[in-house]
Amino acid sequence: QARMREVDFSMPIFLSESRYAVPQDSPIKGLRQLAGKRLAVIEGTNADWHFSMMAHNGFNLDILHFESPAEAILSVSSGRAAAFAGDDVALAALMRANPLAARLKVVGQPFISNAIGLMLRRNDSQFRLLVDSAISSLIETGELQRLANKWMAPLGIRSDPVTEQAFALIAICAPLLAPQGP
Repeated sequence: QARMREVDFSMPIFLSESRYAVPQDSPIKGLRQLAGKRLAVIEGTNADWHFSMMAHNGFNLDILHFESPAEAILSVSSGRAAAFAGDDVALAALMRANPLAARLKVVGQPFISNAIGLMLRRNDSQFRLLVDSAISSLIETGELQRLANKWMAPLGIRSDPVTEQAFALIAICAPLLAPQGP
């Protein structure tokens, strides 16, 4: 992605999954029911890339690109699009904040899992090492999991034991993989 050329990211602090927001009365439950329909995505996101590749490879789907989640939600609420594909954390937050989104529901099996890291300035390995070390400590002590549950649980999002084990492994391996000095 373009932003990967402009910024760096810390080690992951959370795993999100991408799903679909559809009207409450929609029969759409997942990908199969989206065939031949219009799907709203935010331009430049993982969902945009994923579904653009699917359409390029022959999946019958009309992708509508939007600059903001509000525009994508409006397209689904107005019937212009059948669904809005996005990150479950963002969808859950939008559903709480946007009155139009309150009329939608999130459905489907996750189609992408995304490792979420902190955005950092590009090519500053010392700062990135400092941030990754702090994150490793939060993972090792269980504080990162406590914080994730505090802020994500109200949105209906909880991590599973496999995710927690993956983060523990990342915390152990991160110092071994960190860039060494110049």
